[in-house]
Amino acid sequence: MKKLLPLLFTILFFTACEEKKLDKSPSSRFVYGMDLRKKYLDEGLDIKVNVSGDSSESLTLEYILFNDVWDRKFETEGVYQGWIDRGFKEIKITDGDDYEKVYDSTYVHVPTI
Repeated sequence: MKKLLPLLFTILFFTACEEKKLDKSPSSRFVYGMDLRKKYLDEGLDIKVNVSGDSSESLTLEYILFNDVWDRKFETEGVYQGWIDRGFKEIKITDGDDYEKVYDSTYVHVPTI
């Protein structure tokens, strides 16, 4: 399991990284959500992806193993920032039960070491 986690973080990081020019339209975010779900499934991760809101500006990811470790990795490795650069204003990760973190793009996150 210890060898699997770094691989999973790497996969999640690269799927969230921005390209030079990103289409920030609501329809492109919606399509991105569907593509992200497929990519996770192809990598063996059952992460459910939901894009919602009037302008498709909310991204919700649900995965049974999400916890503070995943949240911290997303924050320090720039995964959240990659999603914000795509135009998402709110990102929520949840385990579908009692764990939930909401990342709001209007709040400036400064990773601490």
